[in-house]
Amino acid sequence: MAGGGKSLGSKMHVEAFATKWHYPQWFRVVVGSVEVTGAALVAFPMTALYGAVLLTAIMLGAVHAHIFRERVPKNAIAPGVLLVMAVTVGILRASQVAWP
Repeated sequence: MAGGGKSLGSKMHVEAFATKWHYPQWFRVVVGSVEVTGAALVAFPMTALYGAVLLTAIMLGAVHAHIFRERVPKNAIAPGVLLVMAVTVGILRASQVAWP
């Protein structure tokens, strides 16, 4: 849901990217699109590892943004939990991936 909000330009996300984290708006759209893609890939066992890798990268960036750009470390808790979940999915699904 957060990815969709970012991609579609919800007011909350537009303001956060501009004023809290000082990222350009095109980056908000990219982040939202990667979140939506990662979530879709995680839904299927054969592509879950790829989705987990995308979501891990995005959540690392989110943790960084909350701690170092926004300077409110407690706001990094939710992305931190999602980061742990993405890594866990990646580890558990690695043996089922459709390797090229």
